[in-house]
Amino acid sequence: MRAKEAYSDEYNMIRTARKYGNLHMLNKEQTMSEISMTTGEFEAGWVHLARKDDFGGYNIEMVFKSDSDAVKELIGVIEEADLDQGGGHIPVKLEGDLTKIKAKSKYEVKIYDTQRQQISASEIQKGDTCRARVKIRPYETRGNKGVSVLLNGVQKIANGESRVEQADDWFPPVDGASAKKESGGSGQSEVDDFFAS
Repeated sequence: MRAKEAYSDEYNMIRTARKYGNLHMLNKEQTMSEISMTTGEFEAGWVHLARKDDFGGYNIEMVFKSDSDAVKELIGVIEEADLDQGGGHIPVKLEGDLTKIKAKSKYEVKIYDTQRQQISASEIQKGDTCRARVKIRPYETRGNKGVSVLLNGVQKIANGESRVEQADDWFPPVDGASAKKESGGSGQSEVDDFFAS
């Protein structure tokens, strides 16, 4: 009972997010109780887009600042699709000043760059800035009710900062001496082959 009360409190906190401004509904299309929309920008949390997760699906954790317009709009749409008005499960977690929302798919998801060209799913990693095309759908199966956020596509906006830090850790600056081959050569032609301009 205590867990249900805690969940109810969390859901009520989410519902109040709508009071923080106008939740514009651009890029939203609604059919019956199913709503399709393009999210605002988020940071990728865990990512299972290049290969299936342990449950046989593809998904991404969308991490928003809790006071951002992007998450307020998305939560508003989740509330709109929630036919049970808070009595069921919603895929939203509040952690400090972050709001995390899981979007999932049974099928491979198309990934695009900022030029709307299709790219490999492996291009998206934790920490990258993305947007997503999602479908918000209520469900009721075997007595369980709630709302699912289904993933249709992801657009990569930028690499995450952690990638830059990772590159600095992996490849510190190299002085001339350390680039030489053991045989005493300069090794320059090999470097040119690896990092052609």
